[in-house]
Amino acid sequence: MKERIRNFFYPRTYIYKYELSIEEVRSVISEVFSKKVTAFTSNDMSGYFENFDVFVISTSTPVFFQGFKNSPTCIGEIRKKGEYQTEIATLVETDFWLKCAFFIFLIFLLLSSIINLVKGNISSFLLSLALSFIMPFLTLGLQEMSSAAIRNRYLNYIHKKLMAAAALNIV
Repeated sequence: MKERIRNFFYPRTYIYKYELSIEEVRSVISEVFSKKVTAFTSNDMSGYFENFDVFVISTSTPVFFQGFKNSPTCIGEIRKKGEYQTEIATLVETDFWLKCAFFIFLIFLLLSSIINLVKGNISSFLLSLALSFIMPFLTLGLQEMSSAAIRNRYLNYIHKKLMAAAALNIV
């Protein structure tokens, strides 16, 4: 449990290594980002380069879900390790509103527990005490699912193409 809470506030960095030059890695990623995202395509992520060696990936959601975004973003940093060795360090950042929801649930439900205890309403006290433990864990679970989804987009769309490009260079 401690690991889940630590990953919620301090996400883990994943490092992927490729036998490609930094220019080849950049061109493959640019090719993935150039594909148009529509409702009927398989590409359900979008991304852009912030500068030469940092890119950002986010999932694309249908129009009717655009009001409240709770999806994290994946930030990738391209590092040159040699002439034909490049690594990409990816970090999935939790959405700010999900962190706020975690604390709002925790504070509100603990205050509700205290108020119900003072009033002597034991059943409401126990219910709000139980919810004060359950609701923050639900936000942790939502964060883990959305982080896994964005990490999966990186692996499916970018990592596969980079591995295929590296295999073509070796032959």
